[in-house]
Amino acid sequence: MNRILIFVFITLVSLTSLSVSAVDVVLTMDRSLSMKGNDPDRESIKGAELFTELLDSNDQLALTTFAQSSECLLPLTPLTVPNTRQQLSSSLEALQMSGIRTNFESALRVAYQMYQDQSPQTTPKKRVMVLFSDGQLNLGSEEANQAAQQAIFNEVVPKFQSAGIRILGVAFSPEADLNFLSQIADATGGLAFRAEKPSDIYDAFVRLFEQTDQSLSAPIVNNEVKVDAKVDALKLLVKRDANNGLVELTNPSGHRFGAADKELGVEWKRTPYFDHVTIQKPEIGTWKVKTDNDNKRAYIDSDLDLQIKLPTLARFSDEVIIAAKLTYHGLPINPEVIKNISFSAIVFDNTETTIQQLDFKAKFC
Repeated sequence: MNRILIFVFITLVSLTSLSVSAVDVVLTMDRSLSMKGNDPDRESIKGAELFTELLDSNDQLALTTFAQSSECLLPLTPLTVPNTRQQLSSSLEALQMSGIRTNFESALRVAYQMYQDQSPQTTPKKRVMVLFSDGQLNLGSEEANQAAQQAIFNEVVPKFQSAGIRILGVAFSPEADLNFLSQIADATGGLAFRAEKPSDIYDAFVRLFEQTDQSLSAPIVNNEVKVDAKVDALKLLVKRDANNGLVELTNPSGHRFGAADKELGVEWKRTPYFDHVTIQKPEIGTWKVKTDNDNKRAYIDSDLDLQIKLPTLARFSDEVIIAAKLTYHGLPINPEVIKNISFSAIVFDNTETTIQQLDFKAKFC
């Protein structure tokens, strides 16, 4: 059966300026001994560093770890503070996977305290806890496990709910307790999912980033991504393997460049396992992305966020209803501002062949 991809595009006449909503993130990593066996090449550390790199400079980030107990390695710190990412990377690299228990209650309580230790903020921010673990709640006895589970759901989770903190969880390995992580995530308006093996970790942290910052993505079709006048920045993320060659970009004027070239308005971070390119005020038109790895994504900074609800399963003969909500970093937009809006969609099959282009008539609710 063919897989159908739907990309929805918007066209605006004008948009007023609105305030930016940043995110306060507590990244909580499991350091139990089982992580050493399940992740011998420390792909989880690389994934956490990738996640940190992708966050916006307006965000704040904290790092905690847990096993039999939890500890804070970095309090909530603005990413604008010099060397914050480097400090976090150093802490991750030095992390020893040697814990003998898996204490989710302690992990949640310490993460919650990170938010409580903050100074009062005049501008509301989104709050997200990212919880990565390969295990199950294990305090040494069934009695202790039950007591901790009761405390989590009766005391700790309600605190997260009251504070507006969403939990995003990754159950790494088949043995990890996805059901438990899903329960606490769902209760806070978050989500949890499984990464079966180390090779899944990269995509897991990319997904965590997309759920955390809720960045607006742009489709890369046939190695091309289109940019219009509303885009303030184009960000490209390309996964790298040991046998991959260099990534090369071509702007709409036909100029080609790579990581070694010094281009005005381009920040290019190249690591052994990913390239992250940020292009400020990108030229309008079609950009080409040449790479040996098909795992690549494009994000755009714009005045708009588009949230889309699609059916999880549909047959070719079914009528499909697409619900789209236009927001600015999660904030509602005045309908008067967007009254001259149009929606369109392009439907692709799994070979990236266009099946149909659709124009929608917007109905405002």
